[in-house]
Amino acid sequence: YHKWNLWTNEKSSLFDLFEKFMTFKLFTTSIRMQMGSQKIFTLKMLLLIVVSVTMLSSIYFVCNSAIKEWDESRNGVNAYEMMLNKNYLTLYFEKSIDTWNAKPPLFTWFILICYKIFGLNTFSLRLPSLLASVFFFLSFFHFLKKQCNFEIATFTILVLLTCKAILWDHIGLTGDYDGLVSTPKIRTI
Repeated sequence: YHKWNLWTNEKSSLFDLFEKFMTFKLFTTSIRMQMGSQKIFTLKMLLLIVVSVTMLSSIYFVCNSAIKEWDESRNGVNAYEMMLNKNYLTLYFEKSIDTWNAKPPLFTWFILICYKIFGLNTFSLRLPSLLASVFFFLSFFHFLKKQCNFEIATFTILVLLTCKAILWDHIGLTGDYDGLVSTPKIRTI
């Protein structure tokens, strides 16, 4: 049995056609794989650039903006007074037990550790929230990459990085409990 060869306009056997078809298919698959790896490399570079710019601007914000009057300032005072009176289980405010902020002291311990390492400043106060936000994004990215694929995970993280509700006041860039509380929730999924 002979068929016309589409590439050379010559007669050839079915085996020859199959061999040429498989060679062509392997070639096109290789091209597709190269394009796919280039696309993933491009997405990785885009993600790296956007995350780097976001982190740098977040660190700038963390270091240079005023401490908020709400929970952030109270958490800072709680950690400072905990450091002064060496009672690591009870929160204090104005040298008396803090009955208004009746939360467990885990976040206050993190702030206290940062105070001891970096000194008393806004960076030390906000660093635990910033690290919790970074861990939130990494956890969510890992979850999406495992459940969907790399591209969906990348685009979702890029959209989340622009979300003011996650990476702004009262969650990721202030000394509040919200960043620390939201991170374990995503890890339980």
